[in-house]
Amino acid sequence: MIMQDDRNGSIKPIYQQIREDLLLGFQKTGEARLPSEREICKKYGVCRPTVHKALSYLVETGLVVRRPGKGSFFLPPEAGSGRNVAGVKLVIRKDWKIWSGDCYFGQTIQGIYETLNGCGLNLSIEQFNDRLLLQLLEDEVTSSIWLSPEKAEQEAIRMLADAGRTVTAINRQIHAPGVRFVSGDHQADGEEAGRFALLHRANRVIFFVSEAESGLFAAREAGIAHILGDAIPFRRVTLSLTGRTEAIRRAAKEFGADGNTAVVLNSGSLLEPALRVFPPRENLLLFADNAEPLRYGISLIVQPVAEIGRIAGKIAGAGETALSGTLVRGKLLTAEGVRA
Repeated sequence: MIMQDDRNGSIKPIYQQIREDLLLGFQKTGEARLPSEREICKKYGVCRPTVHKALSYLVETGLVVRRPGKGSFFLPPEAGSGRNVAGVKLVIRKDWKIWSGDCYFGQTIQGIYETLNGCGLNLSIEQFNDRLLLQLLEDEVTSSIWLSPEKAEQEAIRMLADAGRTVTAINRQIHAPGVRFVSGDHQADGEEAGRFALLHRANRVIFFVSEAESGLFAAREAGIAHILGDAIPFRRVTLSLTGRTEAIRRAAKEFGADGNTAVVLNSGSLLEPALRVFPPRENLLLFADNAEPLRYGISLIVQPVAEIGRIAGKIAGAGETALSGTLVRGKLLTAEGVRA
């Protein structure tokens, strides 16, 4: 979008300058009908394609409506609505292989959608790539939510924030200027896992994580270690994507794991190989996104992913920026029900 000096000497996109003038003019006169594109070109000293593109942006944001044969009309935003985008784009990591049937993915989207639907905003979903990043950098009105971004996506998020775009991260605590986030309180959940091990009088704790989940396990590991201190031997084992069953069996043997060892799994993808090595038991604890694994007779810390999605929707779509930085704790469940 072409930039233009405004009357105060600052540089702004044409669409933003038109928007501000529309707001100011409406407040003074109550006039909703826009001048013709030719008149706007003359006023701002730009060509007609630029004006047409600027007005198209304003149509997308819901501030302008085109009525065939009558012209374009300004629709002032409702007072206090906080709405400044016509839609929100949910960005999925480029290494994400599972979409349909993934509970974490589905529940998070459901939470986001519930909030955006209440605001009258659309939700679109795309997997991260360089083309999408360029599109978001050029798009001055679309807000984006990034689901569990890892290194490449976090770099893109910082670029967008530096460019003044509205960016919200889910389940990653990104402390950078302009970046908003909502996350599970992973360290607090790790501390809960540590207390769980002490409650079950574990003789040692072994924490299995996937190499693809660095954004989650570090905080959980810190929480577990904080509670255990030197009281109980503790080891974290990182598993690759292949050969997990044998890797778990080998690590358990090396660590001297037995029936009194608390086994903590960082994600549901590790449950099946773990159950091949460890019989189902209460001191096998899984960080889960739903309560379904309770049927295996194990314990869970269930992440409130739908609630996190709803909060992300409020931040990105409804403009409730005060919610940025919200940390949501999980709940400890056993086969007998809620424990905490």
